[in-house]
Amino acid sequence: MEKGWVLVVDDLPDVRMTLSGILSDEGYRVRAASSRDEALQLLPTQNFDVAVLDARLVDSDINNRDGLLLMHDIKAQHPSTAIIILTGYADIAMVREALQPTPGASSPAFGFLEKSEIAHLTTHVKQAAEYSATLRTSNITQLITQGENTKVEFKASMRWDHRRKGVNRALSEAIAKTIAGMLNAEGGVLLIGVSDDGRIVGIEADLHTLQKANPDGFQLALTDLLANSLGLEHIPYVHPNFETIEDRTICLVKIDASPDPVFLNSEGQSEFWVRTGNSTRRLDVKTAMHYIKTHWG
Repeated sequence: MEKGWVLVVDDLPDVRMTLSGILSDEGYRVRAASSRDEALQLLPTQNFDVAVLDARLVDSDINNRDGLLLMHDIKAQHPSTAIIILTGYADIAMVREALQPTPGASSPAFGFLEKSEIAHLTTHVKQAAEYSATLRTSNITQLITQGENTKVEFKASMRWDHRRKGVNRALSEAIAKTIAGMLNAEGGVLLIGVSDDGRIVGIEADLHTLQKANPDGFQLALTDLLANSLGLEHIPYVHPNFETIEDRTICLVKIDASPDPVFLNSEGQSEFWVRTGNSTRRLDVKTAMHYIKTHWG
């Protein structure tokens, strides 16, 4: 049984292999990196539940700073990722930086693990994953409570029309338009499985319309939708993830701001959509040209 995603970062190949093997055998999906730079390249590709970071990532790092710097990088990009610092060089300054809460937030790291305590790795990761799930649920609940705005949009479903009790292609088109609008603005978050009034309805009805009736099938359908309507080149800026809230599955889609204009292909016509306020609007040619010039230069 797969339990979630874990990022393992250690500069020693044998340590990376050992840690990855232990966690994979426990059912975790693992990505490994040998350096801070390599880890930063992996971060946008997956929402990690837990990150196990070696404090010293290069031999020349006599102050054991690289792992702590990566810790701060991860918390800035993925606040709900629970971080475990793995080290054989712990000192008071390191412990204080990792575990002391910042103003208005929790401590950057979930905990420490000495390299001599590898036998306890799975216990620490299990606890960290549970903590991460609690943080994600809290963050999603807070997003829903705040309501729709410039960077947050709710969609009850991607395929299943709850009113008509059947598949409605227009719902998929609305998803594509919202994602295009956020790509063309400042990015944002799309919650699929949440109604306009903030009720959690889940995507279970959507799943029953798919040949592969599970989140993997839903993600594949979403990817196909975006490939056909926006183009494959924009998919790396769209990051879907699945969470269970109130016993219902929702799809949380994190959308980055695109580095170039994104056009929606609608029945052979190119349309330009942009997120403004709490809605997504189609711009006419003149307005779109002005927006593109001012937004991307």
